[in-house]
Amino acid sequence: MAAEEPDCAAFVKERPDVLTRPDDAAWPSWSGSLQVAWDALRDDRHYGAMGGLGRIHFAAIDHYAARFGIDGAAFGEFAALIRALDDEYIALTLEEQKRARPTTEQE
Repeated sequence: MAAEEPDCAAFVKERPDVLTRPDDAAWPSWSGSLQVAWDALRDDRHYGAMGGLGRIHFAAIDHYAARFGIDGAAFGEFAALIRALDDEYIALTLEEQKRARPTTEQE
């Protein structure tokens, strides 16, 4: 992208840290199937008219698990891990939205 967009190239040159993933942000080696599931499920949520972000619907998690044979105790663990990822995603997204909002003198 930097090769095609001069603004992007300037940004990357000034902020190389944005392209470096922190060590604690890397997926652990055991999480391959969870990465695939998260990618498939992350947009299956309610988005409010005013930008509100809801959680991934339980039905979507349940349907995904049924399709791939995740049941019993494995389903409980799978659902908990998806929810934990989702909670973190929501928190980070809300934080980004808050930073992007223009500030007013009243705040």
